[in-house]
Amino acid sequence: MQYAQPAHRVFPFRWIFPLGQFVLCLLLVSIVMELRPYIPYIYAARVGEAITAMNLPGALFQVPVAFLFPDHQIWTPPLLSFQLWHGVTLSIFALLFWWIAGRATEALVAIDDRQLVPKIGWGETVTGFLVMAGGATILGGMLFGLSASERDWESTRLAAGGGLWALLGSLTVIARFRQWRFTKKHKAII
Repeated sequence: MQYAQPAHRVFPFRWIFPLGQFVLCLLLVSIVMELRPYIPYIYAARVGEAITAMNLPGALFQVPVAFLFPDHQIWTPPLLSFQLWHGVTLSIFALLFWWIAGRATEALVAIDDRQLVPKIGWGETVTGFLVMAGGATILGGMLFGLSASERDWESTRLAAGGGLWALLGSLTVIARFRQWRFTKKHKAII
């Protein structure tokens, strides 16, 4: 009598990635808000810029919001700087992209266990490719499109954010390709 081997449980990256980045962003914003009287404005702004860089694809949702206001500026609460508010809102808008990256990571781990769950669809693949291409463009533009005298903290954080999202977007494309190849091999065996 042969027993069925239990399916390997994949670590839930689809929930860990978005919730982890959201908690990290809220923690950073709360630290800056709590220490506001004791830290210079430039450091608070840099924390907001770092959060923004970590959540670059969320800006895709913020562009239409800017068009709703007459001066095309995004509303900011009076107690927060623009960078911190932008960081908080982008961390919310980017949850979808972090979730897609988490699913891709789960799929890559599951392929090693000869499983095709979660199945990466074409919508996620195209989104991942566009995020990867956008991130690579930002990374390349900030590294090679600016002279040494034009590079500053903001361009460096944009390059880092572009590199992060080029990597995270490529995970979806790689997972889809590996699942396709696994399915093709499996059908050839049967």
